[in-house]
Amino acid sequence: MTADYLLGLLLGHMTGDYLLQNQWMALNKSRAASWLPGFTHACIYTAAVLLLTWDFRWTWALVIFASHWPVDRWSLGEKWLDFIGGRTMTEFLNEGHRDIRRWKSGKDVVSLSPSGEKAGLDYLENYRILRGSFTALVYAAADNTIHLLLMWGGWHLLRAL
Repeated sequence: MTADYLLGLLLGHMTGDYLLQNQWMALNKSRAASWLPGFTHACIYTAAVLLLTWDFRWTWALVIFASHWPVDRWSLGEKWLDFIGGRTMTEFLNEGHRDIRRWKSGKDVVSLSPSGEKAGLDYLENYRILRGSFTALVYAAADNTIHLLLMWGGWHLLRAL
């Protein structure tokens, strides 16, 4: 794999997964009710990688599609993070507030800051925003890594055949 081909692979991945994925695809690609948003996204993603690697073999197209669609359809990045005990979006959405110690002080909910001092609602909300943002970055990194590893492995498999 040449540096130029690898750059095309990375740019194709980023173009297909970020620049060409609309809200309908992003929010519905892993919903059980419909396969169409995920299928559409995987087709557009495949076209972007083919175009930017300038490699139009049908076997390569099949590798790209087959390495992308299942990861998005079944949220395999989230499942991987859950398997290794990492930060998952599900855990954050369901339990992200539970590790923040709080008590009622009059009518206000108060939390402890890292230094142990009382902090108001602003600290609590800022902490949740920071924690949620970091969790989203961890999920995106896991998802991107899985996509790229599968394509890289598929490329090497094609080369060996």
